Amino acid sequence: MTYAQSPAANSNLINKARTVGVSEAVLNRVLSLGAAHQLSSADINLFLHALVSAQKEKIPLNHLMDKIEEGLAKRVPPRIIAQALQQEIDNYCYVQELLLGVISEPADKIISSEDFNVLVDSLNLGISRPELARFIELAPSASLPMLAIAVENLALLKQINFNLELAEQILFTGLRFKCFTPSWRYLARVIAAARERGISDQDIAKITLQTIRKKDDFKGLMNSLGFTGRNLRHGPTMGQPDNTQTPQ
Repeated sequence: MTYAQSPAANSNLINKARTVGVSEAVLNRVLSLGAAHQLSSADINLFLHALVSAQKEKIPLNHLMDKIEEGLAKRVPPRIIAQALQQEIDNYCYVQELLLGVISEPADKIISSEDFNVLVDSLNLGISRPELARFIELAPSASLPMLAIAVENLALLKQINFNLELAEQILFTGLRFKCFTPSWRYLARVIAAARERGISDQDIAKITLQTIRKKDDFKGLMNSLGFTGRNLRHGPTMGQPDNTQTPQ
């Protein structure tokens, strides 16, 4: 008997999940987690309800499953995890609506799930919904992957209390010049490290803006601030697994 056939969860709810398109792999994963953590059928059903809601909204389920697994590993009560999942679903729907205002086709056709997740996760990391809406509305035209890089950096810069006006000036200029290649995801880490060396927010902004306007690359910015990759082993993160890497 597979986990998806387990009597530990409501069979009608499992069938409903299948009907709306939840895969057997996802069902087996959530139910195997329930077995491994000795969850009650009521707790498992909380997760299944969330997955059904997410599938109806065409939200990638693996991202939610990762959050379930992470929460259980940290011994977070299932009820609290389920509430966080619903908030995540609400955030996904909100971001989808925002993007509909700036693109003419479904977001999943022109932005990766990873970049979309960055936009959603920014709402859990200090950016309010009105702030995100304002940022996207005012941001110069650029690709959605570049927009995701800018939003991720905005969240990180807010976490370290970098001057918000200077942060937006840097990010909007970067979007206007279309310079935000993947290595620019590390911008906030470089800025945090520069501050630790005593460089002021104003000087950091001046150097960064000069780099962008010269159309120099991210290594050029690091050099201008006096850094190499070895200097950036530590810094602010968004909880992503690859944040221990250094920019290339």
